[in-house]
Amino acid sequence: MNCLLLRHGIAVYPKEWNGTERERPLTQEGLAKTKQVAAGLKQRGMKPTYILCSPFICTQQTPEITKDAL
Repeated sequence: MNCLLLRHGIAVYPKEWNGTERERPLTQEGLAKTKQVAAGLKQRGMKPTYILCSPFICTQQTPEITKDAL
């Protein structure tokens, strides 16, 4: 079994966010860079069996982008 750890993309800076930490999303730059990383993983032939993430929004957006790309 191979394990790939992928940290979430760039999230909105906490001092610029009025909601809860759990609801803090990725920035536009974070979305774009996550798509670039996912494209690189696809080029390397990555095929995850499972994707695990925490319930925080930024950590859910990242694997969703990655899943769509792969």
